[in-house]
Amino acid sequence: GDGRGIAAAITLGAIGVWLGTRFIATPEAWGHDNYKRRITEIDDEGTTRTRCFSGKPCRMIQNDTTKAWESPELEA
Repeated sequence: GDGRGIAAAITLGAIGVWLGTRFIATPEAWGHDNYKRRITEIDDEGTTRTRCFSGKPCRMIQNDTTKAWESPELEA
C-alpha cells in the first residue's frame, strides 16, 4: 500500500495500520544493503505469502525454498 491506503483506513475508523516492509530499507534498519536494494526493486509477482520460515503467514521474496514449501508435492 501507500499513504492513501493508510489515510483511507484511518478515515474509515481504524485506530492503526500495519506497516513493515518499507521500513526494512531505511538507513536505520540493520538489513544487508543487498537485501534492502532487492526489497525495493521487487514487485508483487516476485513475492509470495508463506508460513515456511516462522509458521506464521508472511510475505517473502520467492526463492527455491518458498517454492518447494508451497509445492503441491509437499506432503503435510
